[in-house]
Amino acid sequence: MVENLKRSFGLVYSQPVLLALVDSGYSRDEAYRITQRNAMAAWESKSDFKELLLLDPEMKLRREELDEVMEPKRALKNVGSVFLELDGIEERI
Repeated sequence: MVENLKRSFGLVYSQPVLLALVDSGYSRDEAYRITQRNAMAAWESKSDFKELLLLDPEMKLRREELDEVMEPKRALKNVGSVFLELDGIEERI
């Protein structure tokens, strides 16, 4: 699973990045434009999304903030409850 996350160049974190930009004061349109531009550049150049964001002069989040938003454990924190719910669905079928 970690290998698959790496193959995405960090693009799996585009939504949390967009939300962090909005939370930091960007309008939704500004946040979307910054996120989309860098996501497309990462995909096309096979480059790291986070590093491209950090090079973007319009993007004001610090590395530490991106590290927190792009932390795999944060993205996976509800996996256990999802599987428990799926197990419960199986019993109801």
